[in-house]
Amino acid sequence: MTNMLQYRGIALGVAALGVVGALVGGATVAFYGDVERSTGNTFTAGAVELRVDSVSHYNQMICTEVDEGIYQWQPEDGFVPGEGYYPATGSACDGTWAETDLEAGVHKFFNFLDLKPGDMGEDTISLHVYDNPAWGQFLLDNVIDVDNTCTDPEQSMEEGDCSDPDGDGEIDNYLVFTGWVDQGRVTGFQCGEAGPDNAMCDTDPTEGDNVYQDYEGPKFWDEVLIGDIGPFDLAPVLSAAYELESCTEGDGDTAYEECHGFAEDGRMVPSVTYYFGLAWELPLLETGNDAQTDTFGADMIFRVEQHRNNPNPFAGAVVVADPTMMLTVAPTSTMATSTEKANFVASVSGDLDDFPGRVIMVDDAAAGGSFFLGTTGGECNSDTVDADNEFDINLNRGVCYQNAAEGAHVITVSVLDETGGSVVGTPVDLTVTVANPV
Repeated sequence: MTNMLQYRGIALGVAALGVVGALVGGATVAFYGDVERSTGNTFTAGAVELRVDSVSHYNQMICTEVDEGIYQWQPEDGFVPGEGYYPATGSACDGTWAETDLEAGVHKFFNFLDLKPGDMGEDTISLHVYDNPAWGQFLLDNVIDVDNTCTDPEQSMEEGDCSDPDGDGEIDNYLVFTGWVDQGRVTGFQCGEAGPDNAMCDTDPTEGDNVYQDYEGPKFWDEVLIGDIGPFDLAPVLSAAYELESCTEGDGDTAYEECHGFAEDGRMVPSVTYYFGLAWELPLLETGNDAQTDTFGADMIFRVEQHRNNPNPFAGAVVVADPTMMLTVAPTSTMATSTEKANFVASVSGDLDDFPGRVIMVDDAAAGGSFFLGTTGGECNSDTVDADNEFDINLNRGVCYQNAAEGAHVITVSVLDETGGSVVGTPVDLTVTVANPV
């Protein structure tokens, strides 16, 4: 059963994202595996089993089990909703359950029926593979994308092309997802040994906490449109974490010490609780009236296949991690006067041999500042303004920034595969706050 997430409102309408988690596997595949879909669980062989649990957040509220089988929205810690806040405290909710096999019409990761621009939420999904190592994959299926009805503002923005009820909807042009490995401060996963309810354990208090922290590594999605999410292998994400964190146990089993669950080839390790954060947003300023009353629905599928004797899982898609380039910048926030230069250091890691001509590009979004060659020791060794805002980098590069204008200036640092080339990996922002000399 496909579940809907809808967006309605005064001049803003209804959008919908119904997502149901499931496992699937093809009957023609000879490998052992375990398949379950939320429209009816099916196990093809039982030698590899996947179970799923979930915690849902929406507009600073958390879906909480208040009594056996009864789930209601409750404020997150430290948040006090005002009168008329949406969703209301105590109203019914979906998206939270303990580790289980998924059931049709019961387990819906996302089920929001009255979205407004500016709404946002997050779901931390935990995946558990049992019995044997496995490859993992995520995809969407049975997509529904319709207009439903056509309001006057919607028809106006679509220049009369809105078609009800089955015309193509536009909410998928705005709804974005951000994803990360919610591993916490300690590399890998330490909080699953006592079971799936042990998230944010004493060993690693921020593991599985529904919040992205910089020390958890690069995001694997960064505001990706829902319609652009295709089949997504977990192996490249997990193997990149293995490389980035300098893990050494190739099979990923460290007995719940550092790097537990991160294998060199990206396999999923049995009995590990893998926490993945999926944040979504319907942007306040970008969402147009053409999304009014629209529905986007889909089945949300997680599937696994055995690791042993299976170098080409999921119908022959070879699981080989793409060359990776990870960027870090320190500090990410600094201060300077209008007559000073602020220094920051960019560092790269990953499959560096695949990018011999790498450079970094810096950009302050036309804020009028200047960049200079710096040192990794925090100094500025040049008074000559850099002409193209690109700097060669081996492992580390110091850069300096100066701006005569007061205020907080956001600088975006990106890695390029060559001079004037394409961006590799995820750019990093830092803020330089400039004040006049006292």
